[in-house]
Amino acid sequence: MANIVKPNQKAIDVLPRPIRGQSAIEYRIEDHPRKRLWRGVEEDSYGARISVNGKRICFTSCRGVPIRAALKRVDEDIHLRRNQKSVSVTDISLEEATELYVSRYIDDLKDSKGARSRQKVLHNLVLKDGQRVGDIAVNKHVKVTALAVMNAAKTGRSTATVNRIFNRYRKDLHILCDEGLLDVNPCMGIKLLKERNTRKRTLTDTEMQLHVQKALSLNTPQGHCQVLACALGCRIGEAMRMRWCDIQPDGLSVIIPDSKNGDDATYPLNSAARHILKQCTQWQINEFIFPSALRAEGYIAYPRASFNKIRAEVMAEAGTAGMLPEYWLHDTRRSFGSKCNAVNGDLRATQQLLNHKNATTTERYTHHIPEQLSIASERTVHALFGDLFNTPDDN
Repeated sequence: MANIVKPNQKAIDVLPRPIRGQSAIEYRIEDHPRKRLWRGVEEDSYGARISVNGKRICFTSCRGVPIRAALKRVDEDIHLRRNQKSVSVTDISLEEATELYVSRYIDDLKDSKGARSRQKVLHNLVLKDGQRVGDIAVNKHVKVTALAVMNAAKTGRSTATVNRIFNRYRKDLHILCDEGLLDVNPCMGIKLLKERNTRKRTLTDTEMQLHVQKALSLNTPQGHCQVLACALGCRIGEAMRMRWCDIQPDGLSVIIPDSKNGDDATYPLNSAARHILKQCTQWQINEFIFPSALRAEGYIAYPRASFNKIRAEVMAEAGTAGMLPEYWLHDTRRSFGSKCNAVNGDLRATQQLLNHKNATTTERYTHHIPEQLSIASERTVHALFGDLFNTPDDN
């Protein structure tokens, strides 16, 4: 007789797994006499042993999903089999299908919280006919539905947010295709919206210096946080949640755990960063370098209001308003990378300073400044034509 286990995820997680080459260990779920858990080498399977028309059958309903969702799916399969109906998993809703089949993939993501948040927004979108996207059966998701999802997501959201929601939808359907619930992903061929941010935008030297001066003049955690991000070339989110204990004992670097790329981010503390951190001691009320005034044990929120005010003043004084597109806070990171590569000529060093896993990402971030391109062009024509075009007027 199979061992009995409580229908509790914590109780299941501590169960032993078989070693490779051994059969899965079978457990009977407490208060669910017909339902079974098979503990495998790498993942768990859920199913049941029941009698249908006097015949004993054993079947598996799902794998690698939380116990609550698994029991619900097994109940559906038992009902369908006992009523001698074919089990059609495509008849379940998108919300149920993603919980059963997509959850384990999302749990493996570094940004699993953000992925689930976008998934929740996706499922709650209401189409023109009044249907929630999450309530539509999987087999009803066709190209027309995908276009309707894109249009529904546009209401009151930026293009970047719409693209993130639609990307989550596309990835979920791709997983469901791999699981055999869909033949073709209906999102194929649908283009994402053109985002307003210009990825080639870098700040001029004047803009960068003005931005730092005005941010420091605020004398607030929000302003100093922006300056520290500019000085280290780090992401603003990493600067916001930086803690005093992240600064290494030798004072030469700061290590931010759990960065965007999944590894700890190490940033050398240059003279500008050390100067800013010294000024930040005036707000030392909790473990964070930039503490929140609203949450006693938290850090500041994204400094959107102060940044927008600073940007307007900077572009007006630098004379770039109307001449160049608006810059965004993340563009200061691109500016740091571009200047670092121009000054040092070392892409590998720039990659490490920006904490990029892949050098191709660094190549997308770094752009040659106009002065660099002018010098390179001048050297090229001199190599090609020699002194052919040199005249006394040029000297």
